[in-house]
Formats: sequence, structure tokens, C-alpha cells
Amino acid sequence: MPRLPSRITARTYVGRSGILNIEREAQLSGQIHSKASLILVGLIGGLYARKSRSPFPRPFASSRCTAGWTATAPPAPNSSPPKLPLDIPLKQGICVTGSLNQKGEVQPIGGVNEKIEGVYRIMKAKGLTGQQGVIIPVQNIVNLMLDEEVVAAVAAGKFHVWAIRTVNEGLELLTDRPARVIHAAVRKTLERYQERPG
Repeated sequence: MPRLPSRITARTYVGRSGILNIEREAQLSGQIHSKASLILVGLIGGLYARKSRSPFPRPFASSRCTAGWTATAPPAPNSSPPKLPLDIPLKQGICVTGSLNQKGEVQPIGGVNEKIEGVYRIMKAKGLTGQQGVIIPVQNIVNLMLDEEVVAAVAAGKFHVWAIRTVNEGLELLTDRPARVIHAAVRKTLERYQERPG
């Protein structure tokens, strides 16, 4: 049975709490979700807090939350898309599945076919544009046994399946910008937070 994707929202702001997982704080997440959130903290710390003059340890806070997303209530097409620092928008027609380690390396997952097919059904219901698709771990390519309709849509360029090895490859697909530009934008935003008066 196809699986339905969820939408993840996040906000950053000046503060001292670090990265806050709303589900974990409200005791609504399981052990796997909580572990994933802690891995994310390690990944972000490794990316932005390894230098002694790094802006990351300074006043900074972020909250993240998973919001349900169904075929009957997808994100409004005319709503403002989520943006990375410096107004870098994220493509809203691309879903991401997989897990990361603290080094930003993508790891294989289970149920890859069901996840891709679930996303395809939702995008088909909204109307395929040729820009939609799913990002999966490269290790899961060997597991692909997709429904013939999905295979035909991919072959026709109406739907896409991208396979990646690292978080940087995912950032580039989601933004059409080099990963170094994204990381520079994040660092600049963290530095701006540091300069704001308390």
C-alpha cells in the first residue's frame, strides 16, 4: 500500500535553546524520530560549529515540526514556499525520503517503492507538471520495483526519481544552487543572529 508523505516545517530565530524538536518536547514522537532529531543536531553542529569562531554556538534557536500531508489536503499551490536563509526557496514538488548520519551521508531505507508510489499518487491528483518527484538514497536503486504507471511517468519526464549520496546533493536538487552557496547563506544568517542585540 502506498505511503503518504508528511511536510516538515522549521523556524529559526534568535535564542539560546538550540534545535528544538516539537514532537519530542510534547512527547508525541517515538524513539526512532527522537534519534533522527539528535542526529540532525550532530549534523548541523558538524557543518556550522567546528571552528572556534563559529557563529553556531552563539544565541540561536530553531524549532521543527512534522505536519501531516494527505492527498485531500496538500499544501496550497499559491502559498509562500519555505525558504532557506537569504530567501532561497525550496522546491515544493519534491519529496525526500531516507536517513542521514552525522556526516551528512544518506543511508538506505525500507519501503522505498511504497513511498515513491505514494508521492506519485498525490502529485498525480494535484496534476503532474514534470517538475515533481522523489529523492531517494542511491543505495535503494537496486530495490526499485515500481508500478508500471510510475515507471511510464518517469520515462515520459512527467515524474522524477533522483538518487543521492549526500545531504549536499539533496540541497542542490531542492534549490538549483551549489551546496557551498547554501552553506554560506546559513553561516551568514547565523552571524546576523549573533550581531542582533539581546
